[in-house]
Amino acid sequence: MSSAEDGSGHGAARAVAAAAASGAAALAVKRALGRGARREHAGLGPVLEAAWSSARETLLPALEESAEHLGRYVAENAPDTLRDSILPRFLDSFREAHERRRTEAEDED
Repeated sequence: MSSAEDGSGHGAARAVAAAAASGAAALAVKRALGRGARREHAGLGPVLEAAWSSARETLLPALEESAEHLGRYVAENAPDTLRDSILPRFLDSFREAHERRRTEAEDED
């Protein structure tokens, strides 16, 4: 039985830490692609693009799994106020904004 399953939360904490570290690394590469590739390090563009592509392929499954475990942990262990009030509002807002963005992208095409 994992720590997340036994209720101690250590597994969820590790998942959050891994997701945060992975996200920070991916963001750093993405920012470098956006800034550095256009300036004095233009020759690094293809290298950074390949690094981002590789990192994305490696990190995305881990981030998805971490999100799944964290969501399950929060659903089972979070205080009622967070679980019953705050998170539903967050999820509704996310879905609305995501749908609006998708609709706008389709309208542009």
